[in-house]
Amino acid sequence: MQRLWMVSALFLVPAVSLAAEQISGTNSLVVETTGYPTSDDGGYWMTNSQGVAVFDDNKFEPEAVECHGSGYWDSEGGWGEGICLYGTEDDTRTSSWKLEKGSDVGKWEILNGTGRYEGISGQGTYTTTTLPGGKRAVSKWQGEYSMPE
Repeated sequence: MQRLWMVSALFLVPAVSLAAEQISGTNSLVVETTGYPTSDDGGYWMTNSQGVAVFDDNKFEPEAVECHGSGYWDSEGGWGEGICLYGTEDDTRTSSWKLEKGSDVGKWEILNGTGRYEGISGQGTYTTTTLPGGKRAVSKWQGEYSMPE
């Protein structure tokens, strides 16, 4: 059950360039999840996580990431949605994430940016693995982003 809560909670893509580009990376997160059973095989969950986002191409520095979300689970799996906040101080991005019922692959979309990320847009997919013990998770993400020129 704990894996189901975490699978959807962790992942959206940070972006850091001035031209449309492909991007991918990993979010490594410490996770706190609370579950509220609503039946013998289902319920509602909420999760908060913090960690670091690392880009696969290593041309950008690792950065802070904080994710929040909620959803449901049943005997067939979990689903839900939330947001992730990337960066620090005045240069940040906010992304939404969503995992549909019955899917192992979620979708993310950049909602906005501040500072040097003003006007950023992007979207992609992610998968999340909850590590043994349920307190840590790793999200692999990929997609594309663009900045106004």
